[in-house]
Amino acid sequence: MAIGDRTFKVLLEVISGVLTETVSAQVEGPGGVLNPLPIKKLKRRQMRVDYRSAMKDPSRFPQTDIADINHPTLVLRRPGGGGGPGADNVTFAHLEEFVVTLQRDPEILEDGGDPEGPFTAGGNVFTFALGQIIAAAPANERFQAGPFAVHVDSHNQKFWKFSVVTKSGLKLDPCIIID
Repeated sequence: MAIGDRTFKVLLEVISGVLTETVSAQVEGPGGVLNPLPIKKLKRRQMRVDYRSAMKDPSRFPQTDIADINHPTLVLRRPGGGGGPGADNVTFAHLEEFVVTLQRDPEILEDGGDPEGPFTAGGNVFTFALGQIIAAAPANERFQAGPFAVHVDSHNQKFWKFSVVTKSGLKLDPCIIID
């Protein structure tokens, strides 16, 4: 990691029979010190305006996930742009096996020049990933997918969707915004 790099962890948890996520993030400071990053400050009102103007049918905005200010949304930077220096990476974790799928937000017009998915693993774009067992991880993070880097061209399609489905059939469908 380098100064300004940000690391996001999406911890998937089952609360009252519903799959939820807790997102935490850290940014690397001088001397390799990791500082907490306030997630709520990343989601700005202008993003909702941008989303609405990029929609295929803007009259549907009130029915979209982005219209709900409480809907889970990851706001990430593209490498070398967006929110300043540094790179963003994301890891998903859960206590049981799961799959993460990624796609363009279906409500948004395709901009072109965008990759098939917003992340890379080992330099390759992908559209799904399986949580792999990490024996040394805490029990609630036993299965992990990532870390994934934000694709350099993912901002060409700023709005993405991802879904998580667990082995027990629970589903979560947050949004991703590449700023």
